[in-house]
Amino acid sequence: MLSAQEYLEFESLSRGKSPPYDLLYPSLVWFLHTLGKERLEYLFGTTFYDRINELVKDLKN
Repeated sequence: MLSAQEYLEFESLSRGKSPPYDLLYPSLVWFLHTLGKERLEYLFGTTFYDRINELVKDLKN
C-alpha cells in the first residue's frame, strides 16, 4: 500500500516505457508546480520540489 503522498510522488515522476520517454502525466507535474515551493517542500520535501522544477523546465523547452 502506498500513501497518497507516495503515489503522487511516484506518478508525477513516471515516464513512458518507450522513446522519447516523456512524462506519463505532465498535467500532474504542472498541478504540483502551481502549489508553490513552501507547500511542496512541506508535503514531499526539498528534493521533490527540486525534481519538479527540473521537470517543468524540461516541459517548457
